[in-house]
Amino acid sequence: MKQVYSFAIRLFSFLVFLASYFNKKADEWRSGRKNIFAELRRKISPHDKVLWVHCASLGEFEQGRPVIDAFKEKFPHYKVLVTFFSSSGYKFCKKNLISYIFTYLPVDTPKNASRFLDLVNPDIAVFVKYEFWFNFIDELSKRDIFFISASAIFHKEQFYFRWYGKYFRNKLKKFTHFYVQNSESAKILEQYGFNNFSVSGDTRFDRVAHIASKEKNFAILGKFCREDPVLIAGSIWEEDEEVIFPFIFSDDLAVKIIIAPHEVHESNIIRILNKCGSGAVRYSDLSVGNADSCKIVIIDSIGMLSFIYKYAKIAYIGGGFGKGIHNILEAAVFGVPVVFGPHYKTFQEACDLIITGGAYTLNNSVEFSILASKLLNNSEIYTRSSEAAKSYVKKNTGATEIIVKGLEAVIKIGAETEKSLLL
Repeated sequence: MKQVYSFAIRLFSFLVFLASYFNKKADEWRSGRKNIFAELRRKISPHDKVLWVHCASLGEFEQGRPVIDAFKEKFPHYKVLVTFFSSSGYKFCKKNLISYIFTYLPVDTPKNASRFLDLVNPDIAVFVKYEFWFNFIDELSKRDIFFISASAIFHKEQFYFRWYGKYFRNKLKKFTHFYVQNSESAKILEQYGFNNFSVSGDTRFDRVAHIASKEKNFAILGKFCREDPVLIAGSIWEEDEEVIFPFIFSDDLAVKIIIAPHEVHESNIIRILNKCGSGAVRYSDLSVGNADSCKIVIIDSIGMLSFIYKYAKIAYIGGGFGKGIHNILEAAVFGVPVVFGPHYKTFQEACDLIITGGAYTLNNSVEFSILASKLLNNSEIYTRSSEAAKSYVKKNTGATEIIVKGLEAVIKIGAETEKSLLL
């Protein structure tokens, strides 16, 4: 099975190579991996203490960041290496953050895993959520390196728990520890013979709480919003546009709109601007001169969305008509009721917030228009939803402290072992 898995990885890499000649993302994925090992040799020496954190993309980095930051604060002498699978997370962090080392994860072959760990030799490795690469897992286990999964979440539909998933399930048992988000994940792991787990909660709660406490202001956006009710459509796809645009284009609608598409490349921004018409302007063109007159602002850069939800009266979160909703906690932390499509049931926070009244799901544009109008016009319903959203986030913070205490204990044990060897 290992040979089959490694062959599949090589085949995937070859297909990306072919696609790179006509697809920009594929080209970034391929070209970004050309000089990984040379860069690691420059930035990490054999005697460095290293925390290695792997994230699929920017969303997982934001999820893991509370652990990274808290760890670095406790252990400033450690170097922190963050690897990414996708280009979006890597490019943003490489451009905007200087505290850590960022690179792509090499393609998951046995040779690459061995070579990577020879160079990095991490004291601890952290995989965020469920980004699992099985040749790296084998190599970490073989070298007796402490490695965990942070904010992991499991459900029975995942292939690890199907009849054909036993091989991969046994690989997961090599993890030193899983810090899982909820008791349901713990029950599934226990049912399949795991004993290397504990329930910590989700570090995204800590991340959004930290963001909300920073009170970052965008003066020109504040001028656009003024005291008007604002609908923010965050991380939306074309399927989401079909749901919210009939409401946005209502003739009598006295609401300002901020649209943050999931894809911010130029062609998509232009497409949305054309669809919205003359009342829309991209954020990079928003100015004192047009902030009062325009109705719709299109966010054309990444890294802003989590900070600007504070301007929202209502937040529509995209992805619910595709593979699954994006981060709803970024809005909920500000006491903003959140709305999303029907594909949400594998997201614990969405299920919880629907039950408490802080979130709503819908199936079409008619339902969205009815729901948005209700939240905008009924202050009692709105206040109840707002308070439910905010209190839910506050109640669920604390996962970071649990995980970092676990890492701290590992470092302490390692230090005591080294000391005993010197005596």
